[in-house]
Amino acid sequence: MDVLQVTDQSEPTTNQRLSIIYAPVPSEPTTDQLLQSTIYAPWQYMQIMLHDEADSSGEAFIKFLFISCGGPTCYLNCTDASTIFGDWRATWNCLTLATVSQTRRNVSDSADKELMASIDEEIYDLYGVNMTSFDGTSVLEDLYDCAQASCRNEGDSCDLAFPSIQEALEDSFFSWPLYMGNYFCLGARAEANPDIAGPGIYVALMSQNAIAFYACLVSLCICSRAIIARLTSSYPRLDKSLLRLEKTNFSHATFSFAADFSEAQSFFVITIAIAIIYGDNQDASFNGAHNWLSVNLNRHNAFSLSWYTPIPITITQVVLGLTAMDSIYSLVLSTTAMVLAVVASVLTQSQPDVSRVRDMLTKDKTIVRFPECGNNPSLRAFCGTNGNDGPSIGEIDPPGLPLVWPWLVLLGFLWYFKLRHRLRSMARLQLQHLQQRAQGSTAKTRTLLFLGRMVWLFEAFLIRFALPVTLLILLFMTITVLASIQRDIKDSSSSGSNLSWTLGQVVALLVWVPVLSKYFYTLIFGVENGFQIRLSKSYTVRKDVERYVAVDTTRDPSSGGLELS
Repeated sequence: MDVLQVTDQSEPTTNQRLSIIYAPVPSEPTTDQLLQSTIYAPWQYMQIMLHDEADSSGEAFIKFLFISCGGPTCYLNCTDASTIFGDWRATWNCLTLATVSQTRRNVSDSADKELMASIDEEIYDLYGVNMTSFDGTSVLEDLYDCAQASCRNEGDSCDLAFPSIQEALEDSFFSWPLYMGNYFCLGARAEANPDIAGPGIYVALMSQNAIAFYACLVSLCICSRAIIARLTSSYPRLDKSLLRLEKTNFSHATFSFAADFSEAQSFFVITIAIAIIYGDNQDASFNGAHNWLSVNLNRHNAFSLSWYTPIPITITQVVLGLTAMDSIYSLVLSTTAMVLAVVASVLTQSQPDVSRVRDMLTKDKTIVRFPECGNNPSLRAFCGTNGNDGPSIGEIDPPGLPLVWPWLVLLGFLWYFKLRHRLRSMARLQLQHLQQRAQGSTAKTRTLLFLGRMVWLFEAFLIRFALPVTLLILLFMTITVLASIQRDIKDSSSSGSNLSWTLGQVVALLVWVPVLSKYFYTLIFGVENGFQIRLSKSYTVRKDVERYVAVDTTRDPSSGGLELS
């Protein structure tokens, strides 16, 4: 909406820098911004104009919102608390009018009265309100009663600086605008939805990261035996120890467990991502939010969960590649989980329409309503910041393309390693063709062999060191973020209710029990027995002692995996 500015066209003077305007609808109509713009800012502007302060450079504005409420009779919405606080746009205009009205009551100097008269005339021309008959004191009394009820609902978390509105107005209307505009929302509390970041979800995600870390360490130790043997040729006992470890039931059971765990965690992350995407389109009450801070906190938690959960999936997929147990099925499943997680993180990273959330919370029947506020919700339900504690509006940056790049790169690596045997076949044919064209030239042949060796070393460094180390660093970051989420929930909550164990938390905690129980069974009774109990009696499981999946450089390259043959 264009700004309509009504000002005097005569020669400007010091006392003509205050303009009454129609302002565009603000993008973040939270309580703290509303009080800042309707009580503190107009009072400050008029104090500057009335006292002709030297540092008052530029032009000050008193802003009204254009709302369809009957044109010049819009001020009639300011006669009752139900209409004042029933719509935030009406609240904005009524409080602005009340601030101007109360300020003009404290004017005694003739020059100041002349200035206020010009302001009254501008307001009448723009808004159709006669300020001489407007009862601003009644509006401020309704605001004080509603604010007092809002604070009383939250115990001792806030106060109004004055025990009564009479004392606030008798203080030359000086301290109260400053307090209401800057400190009313201080200490407001948010309630996190335990189904998004409760203790069960937290333990399940921490367990997921711990299991992925464990599987990665075991696979790196066993699958890198050939490289370790070359680097430690003077320590043959180390090579023999790793070879014995490679042949044990422990290594085979761990590799089989990694395959089962990859499938389970992929479905777990897919479920979380689908739930977050679905919940993003629902009302705030669906996510257990009863104020704006809770909406913001839940979206922040959902973004963090959806952004960091694909990291252990990637680590497990690398483990499967190192052990030659990866498959198109597991890779497609992991890719689906990562894509859905990225979609969920992009959706929850974008800032919601605050006006829509405000209207939605106002219509929510489960929110406590106060007679002092005209049977409307608490003013602190719409606070967009709570001082130094917890989330505030604008904390989450807008989404952008760089958000998606890390996962796209990791997906590209995983698919490259899976399909690498086909690329290698094409490379071998090309190498043979170049060698034939070299016609026995020793220099050219050595150059080609040297380039092939460099490619092998680069892949060895990338597979055995760079990619696992990078993923482990990201894993550590994930654990740190999960811990910070729990700390933020505890700090920003007004009670410990959000840390209680609900039915969903218990289900989330037990999600890894089937996979872990099978792993312990195969550790105790062997991999053969572990798989035999899942097969029909018409089939049997046989151990091939001539082949080991850990480091088998003689196997057919068409089997895939991250082998370095």
